[in-house]
Amino acid sequence: MGKVIQFPTKDKQDSAREEEMMQNRLDEIEVENRYITDDVAYLQKALQNNVDESVEILKKFAIINGENTPVMNEWGDDFEFTPDFEIKNEEVMDKVVDSIAEAAKKLEEAVIQLTLDLNINPENEDK
Repeated sequence: MGKVIQFPTKDKQDSAREEEMMQNRLDEIEVENRYITDDVAYLQKALQNNVDESVEILKKFAIINGENTPVMNEWGDDFEFTPDFEIKNEEVMDKVVDSIAEAAKKLEEAVIQLTLDLNINPENEDK
């Protein structure tokens, strides 16, 4: 007698088709993950830009309110001034420290409020 060819059973066809479908889905997930990763990177950059812009705006508000006047160098950059001398008058030093602490607290409160406004306010969900 001749060679008998095995008739494909439904189980073999289904498993091959299922394997192909699972592989296709894995490929789709991989592409989707790349899109998500790119979106996350874009959103992180956008968030950092918003934070930087918010800091600059808050600095300008502080200057307008007379709470902070930046020291500018000859190139127009503001920089931190660290004195290389001691302030001997403790009363003056206390006032300076209190003023700095108060300005820092107001800045921190403004940042917290801005964060709350951006994260909680339903009007800002699309931002």
